[in-house]
Amino acid sequence: MAESLTVDLFSGIETKPRYLLTSARHLLRILDQGLIVPDLVGQTSEGGIANFEENQLSLVWQSGTPLSRPALIEINNSEIDAGSIPLADVSRILFKSKDEYEDLLCRGYENVPFCLFKFDTLPESKLIENSTIRAEFFLPKLDQRALSKKYRHFDSAIAGINYLIFSNKKENEILETIKAYCNSDFRKNIESISSQLASQFEKSDPTTPTIISTYLKVLIENEGNGSWVREQIIDNFVRALPDNLSSREDIAAWSSMVKDISRGIRDMPVLNDEKNIVLRAILLHIQNPDENSINRMKESPSAPGEAVSWLAGFFAAWNYGYASLLAEEKINHPGLFFLYGEIISGWINKKEASLDHLYRDTDDVNTKLYWREKFMLDCIRETISPSVEENDQGCTELEKPGLVEYAQNSKLVASIINSNKQGIALKLRADLLMQLPKNTRIALAEQQLYGASLVTMKVKIIDLKVKSQKERLTKEKAIELLKLSYSTKDVLRIKMDNSSVYLEAIACPIETLSQDYFDETLSVFINSLISLKSNKKKGTKRAKSSSRKKV
Repeated sequence: MAESLTVDLFSGIETKPRYLLTSARHLLRILDQGLIVPDLVGQTSEGGIANFEENQLSLVWQSGTPLSRPALIEINNSEIDAGSIPLADVSRILFKSKDEYEDLLCRGYENVPFCLFKFDTLPESKLIENSTIRAEFFLPKLDQRALSKKYRHFDSAIAGINYLIFSNKKENEILETIKAYCNSDFRKNIESISSQLASQFEKSDPTTPTIISTYLKVLIENEGNGSWVREQIIDNFVRALPDNLSSREDIAAWSSMVKDISRGIRDMPVLNDEKNIVLRAILLHIQNPDENSINRMKESPSAPGEAVSWLAGFFAAWNYGYASLLAEEKINHPGLFFLYGEIISGWINKKEASLDHLYRDTDDVNTKLYWREKFMLDCIRETISPSVEENDQGCTELEKPGLVEYAQNSKLVASIINSNKQGIALKLRADLLMQLPKNTRIALAEQQLYGASLVTMKVKIIDLKVKSQKERLTKEKAIELLKLSYSTKDVLRIKMDNSSVYLEAIACPIETLSQDYFDETLSVFINSLISLKSNKKKGTKRAKSSSRKKV
């Protein structure tokens, strides 16, 4: 069986993996925030990130203090000596046994996007016999409060950037919006964000960027929504403003009004007048620190103006931080999830983040962003965590008996990524994978199916919304698809909706699945896609030939 890819197809450079030590609890925080920092992995005596090559792993597991559920993070192509490492460089996460990582996956932490990563077991020769580690590689005690204080400002800024991106109505400007925040100077980024926001409000005065950036810095210093004391926030904000600010008198009157509202002495004024937008947005946010409250305000009879509520929503996102995003949101936009790790890592390491690895699918109506290595090399990821049911003994059952064996015996499969009672997700052999058309590989990545999940396997092969003749459903192409569907009707069918034509694999009930049917479904599906590619090339050659004859 061919091995899965470990070579960077875009640079052609093969890299030796290195390993970092962590624990299951520390790992949850790493996968939540999208970043590896020294506080969450094994450290050297100097406080740096301890890392090992594979032949050094036996040095780690010696007599020492027991570590609950140790894990190794396999890193490729990364500057290990830096102050932080983005998760885009993680190739695998290794546990002592399959039971250990399956137990973690089955718990369903709502903020942790497990399915974006590959979990595996340690090689037999490297198994931990006594679950102990050498003293110099101890993990720091997991201190959530200290972590929050140390990295909260990065977390807040990323939340603000995320809000700006997803509230941007011009989807084709997403990449341009992100570029503004890849600078390695974090403070300069706050000023850049503030200036960009101020420029969106025609009636704003020259002091607006200063007011916005001051409030953002106050939110960073705040311990979070758990200690939200309105009057304290107001005092900190007014105190932080520069003395020479021209609108100080207006702000003094404004702060007095906000305090009266907070004490219940005055009613909340109508905010649909967008004069002095920024101060009104801050008022709205101080009274409603979370985005849900602000959204409810939008639906109230005295709804605030659009600009006021939008800016208040931005402040709310900044206040809560990026880590509060659900795993589903991170999974649906994996390109951004990995990019945010790159940006924060750039801020910590004082190095500009690069957009080289970000791929924007312009064919997609929603302009989805993909992280190239993750979706071109790792090939597939399921879109949701495995659905798990417990049996009478309380044990988890992730696999349907026989299904995994079919995949392991198939000549087309490189490895198994995940499996559950609904189907199985596979990594195809690299040589087969690279024969597929680029658009098809992208479509498979979009479905998180760079291979096959036997129940849901389908690939968009024609987008009916595009206007180019090349992608249009012509009469000839329709006949070709009908022939394909008819000749392979037992395992494939063509499906069509209002916007696309799909090639879909039909799976019989898993209970009746046989090895022959498994192989047939996979091989017909792959060969059909390759056939479509070759037919397309032949058509192009014929077109060129006929054009030469006409000339």
